[in-house]
Amino acid sequence: MTCFAYPPLPQMDKPLPLRERRLAHEWDLIQKLMAEYPDKISGLQHIDDEAFLISVNDMPALYKQPGDDWRDAITDKHSVTVAFPRYFPSLPCEIFLSRPVFHPNVDPVNGFVCLWNRHRVANTVMDALARLAAVLAWRLYNPDAPHLMQPDALTWYDSSTEARSRLPLTHDPWIIADQTWERTEHHRRRRLS
Repeated sequence: MTCFAYPPLPQMDKPLPLRERRLAHEWDLIQKLMAEYPDKISGLQHIDDEAFLISVNDMPALYKQPGDDWRDAITDKHSVTVAFPRYFPSLPCEIFLSRPVFHPNVDPVNGFVCLWNRHRVANTVMDALARLAAVLAWRLYNPDAPHLMQPDALTWYDSSTEARSRLPLTHDPWIIADQTWERTEHHRRRRLS
């Protein structure tokens, strides 16, 4: 019988606080995503302890209200800042686009993308990127007042039959949050009786 010995854990005076552990975990997740999808995510830059910058491809979005030729209004490359607020993970990570897009839930000035109607502490950067892809493609939008930052985009969508027939934008999602979460059914405790 062969025994495997694992290296000892480093000795620490006290464990890292939850925020620091989660930030390290998020950093690892984004690096794993980059390794798995090098043609989709690139240019990782660590801005500071609270944010990083990445370039994402294959996330189609309307960068302006389309005219007669929709191809002129679609872009699929974005420079994205992922920021972690002071009280992360109790508060969700925030996504900012360097070039705001035409969508009801994207701030046209600073590029902030409203991703969360309800946040769970377990949400990760993968969840945020999966929701970002859905928002950009118009598969996901929230018409409620607190989330509405471009009312003209919502009015255009509601009043245009062409918009309703062409949206959501067609693409193959390459990040699916439900399949990339590390939690699975078999990890839950089950009651035996």
